[in-house]
Amino acid sequence: MIQTKLPNGMRLHLDPGGGIHSAALGFLIRTGSRHEPGSLNGISHFLEHLCFKSTRHRSTEALSKDVDSLGAQWNGFTWWEGTAYYMWVTQDQVSNALEILCDMMRPRLRADELEVERNVILEEISLYEDCPDDLIVDQVFSTVFGGHPLGLPIQGTEESVRGMTRTEIAAYHRWRYQPDRMELVAIGNFDPDELTKMVRKRCGRWKSGRTRRRWSPPKFRTVERHTARPGVTRTYIGLALPAPPRSDSLAPSAEVLSNYLGDEQNSRLFWAIKQKGLAEEISVDYEGFTDTGVLAVYATVHPDNARKVLRLIRKELDGIHRRLDVAQLVRARNKLMTDLVCESENCYDRFEFMVSQLATDSPIITLQDELHAVEKVGPKTIAKYLRRFPLNREHALVTLGPNGANLRNI
Repeated sequence: MIQTKLPNGMRLHLDPGGGIHSAALGFLIRTGSRHEPGSLNGISHFLEHLCFKSTRHRSTEALSKDVDSLGAQWNGFTWWEGTAYYMWVTQDQVSNALEILCDMMRPRLRADELEVERNVILEEISLYEDCPDDLIVDQVFSTVFGGHPLGLPIQGTEESVRGMTRTEIAAYHRWRYQPDRMELVAIGNFDPDELTKMVRKRCGRWKSGRTRRRWSPPKFRTVERHTARPGVTRTYIGLALPAPPRSDSLAPSAEVLSNYLGDEQNSRLFWAIKQKGLAEEISVDYEGFTDTGVLAVYATVHPDNARKVLRLIRKELDGIHRRLDVAQLVRARNKLMTDLVCESENCYDRFEFMVSQLATDSPIITLQDELHAVEKVGPKTIAKYLRRFPLNREHALVTLGPNGANLRNI
C-alpha cells in the first residue's frame, strides 16, 4: 500500500498489483448522511446524483459517452459515513478514467438538471416505502439513534429533498468537496508513480478551506417500535444491539459473530428457525461506524410465526453466553476468511472495503493482517466481546407488518 498526501490535503491510497488486467479507482468524499444538518438531510446523496450530470468540461451526454468509450463499469454510492465514486477499467484506460473522475468532482449544478434529479430521488424515496425489507433497516437505525444524524434516512425525506435549493447544494459542495476531505483510492494494475503524477496535475490546484466541525457520538436507544402495514403480507423484524466501532479491536469478533449467528446457510439461527420453516429469511448484520456500531438480526416471517421467532432469536442470543459451539465458531471464522480472500482478488470489492475503512478512520491493513485478525477470534475473544457487548441485554426491537402493535412486550 502506497499512501501519499498532496499539499492541499488530498490523500492517495494506492494498492498496485500484478497478475490482473484491470484497476478500480475513484474518490471517497467524507460526506455522508451523518455529516448533514437536519434541514439538509439527503444532500450528500443529492450531490452524488448531480456529479453524474454535466461538468465543467462535459455535458451529461458527453460524460456518459466518454465513459462508455472506455468500456468502464462506473457508479457512485452514498452511505452514513461518506460518498464514493468509482470506475473499474482495463489497465490501459486508467489515466482516462482518472481524468473523467476528476472532472465529475466539479459538476456544473445546472438548475434544470437539479430539478430532474430531485424528481428522480423523490421517486426513489417513494419506491423505498414500497420495499419493507429495505424499510425495516432504516427503521432500525432511526429507532436506535433517534434524532441523531445516524438515524436519518440516507436518501433524505420527501420534505427535505423538495426543500433544498441550488444555493444550498452549491454551498454544501464547496464545503464538503474540498481536497482535504477527498481521498483517491486505486487498486489493481497501474503504475503508482504515473498515477500520482496525474492526480497532482488534475487536483493539485484545488483549494482547501480546512474548516472542521465536530460530530457528536450517538446514544443507543433500547426501545420498541411497531408499525402496522395492512397491505403487507409478511412481518419484518429487526432486533438491534450495540456493537463496537469499525476501528475497534473487537470488530473482527463482531464479523465472526454475525456469521456464527446468522449466516444464510449454516448458522445458529438458520438451524433454529429457517431450516424449520419458521422464517422466509433470517440474517445477522454488523455495521461499524466511526464511533459506534450495531449488531442487528433481521427476519421475514409469516405473521402467525412472529412471536415464536422472536422468542427463538432471544433464546439463541442468550444461549451464546452459556455455551459457545466452538466447531460452529470455527466454521463461521473460516467462511469469513474465505470471503476476505475472494474479495481481495476482485478490484471493486477491494475498493469498496478500503473506502469503508477510510471513512470510519480504520487502518488500511494487508490481507494477511486481516486474515490474522479474524483467525485470532476464538472462545476467549468472544468471551471478551460478550463482556463488553452482551447479547442478552436490553435491545431495540422494530417490527413492520399486518399485526403491528400485537407484537408489543413479547
